[in-house]
Amino acid sequence: RLDVETDGRHAVVAFADSVDEDLARRDFTVNAMAWRPGTDELRDPFDGAGDLEKRILRAVGEPERRFAEDYLRVLRGLRFAGAYGLEIEERTWSALLEATADLGRLSAERVREELLKVLASDVPSAGLRLYGDAGALSIWYPELEAAASRPRWEQTLAAVDSIPAPRAILRLTRLLLAIDEPDAGARAAAATALLQRLKFSNADTRRIQTLVAQYLPLLHPADSAARIREWIHDVGAENCRDLFRLHFAMARATGSGETGRALQYTWRRAHDELVRGSPVSLADLAVSGDDLIDLGIPRGPLIGLMLEELIAQVLEAPAANEREELLRRARELIELGGLCLLYT
Repeated sequence: RLDVETDGRHAVVAFADSVDEDLARRDFTVNAMAWRPGTDELRDPFDGAGDLEKRILRAVGEPERRFAEDYLRVLRGLRFAGAYGLEIEERTWSALLEATADLGRLSAERVREELLKVLASDVPSAGLRLYGDAGALSIWYPELEAAASRPRWEQTLAAVDSIPAPRAILRLTRLLLAIDEPDAGARAAAATALLQRLKFSNADTRRIQTLVAQYLPLLHPADSAARIREWIHDVGAENCRDLFRLHFAMARATGSGETGRALQYTWRRAHDELVRGSPVSLADLAVSGDDLIDLGIPRGPLIGLMLEELIAQVLEAPAANEREELLRRARELIELGGLCLLYT
């Protein structure tokens, strides 16, 4: 194919007469090679093989023109250089820096997919660091721009690297925890704004928002078993593993063996509660809302308040999670007017 018309976002293309015309419209020389398996013929009109051997990323032809044809090539260049350990050639780098100002013309979906590809690479920190160096953060990721200038940025990038590549969403969460906000709520709100700007799915946005909001406080090694169950109840059993993974990642990044050992001990205790099947949620209670209605509690907020009081007692003493015992306690609260006190 060859380009008939481009506007920085879209291209009108037509069929070309030769493979060399097709290669001439490629972004970088390392992507502008063609190989015919049947004859083992290599077409490499821009010496992409030579650049690859020298670990250089160079635009095909005039770099200013290449980037103006499609500004996504700025992000692709940063990703290629980071993922494959390439040095961006001087003129290509200068043109890339000039074109960065036009990244705002791209669609959110294309920008999001580039970010996910960076996060799925073996060493995402290399590409993310180049995002900061090129000024790309200020266009699509202003929430992270301030963080990139702080000393802990390198620790954040190392923590992102330490999370396995298949967990791209967890890597993104670890990255967004670097957002410089005064408290967890503000940080979660800023992370949500970024995710919505890039049109992440509602499911991914909710998951990341929850993990950012719940990241602190974590359990302490000296916490009681009841406190551990209460924490699991508060964050949700489905989130506690990921929260520990995020903390383990930062411990590896900082090289703190003491912190790592404390996390191991604390996680082992939390994990034991999960494996043991300790009641940590309303769904684990031996009674339901219908059982409380049968006791005479009217439908509505009082049912939820009674269940919350019962789960609080069960978190303290799991052995109390027996149907008859919980019903007895519910009757006592009703008779003593305790439920009314809870409601008021």
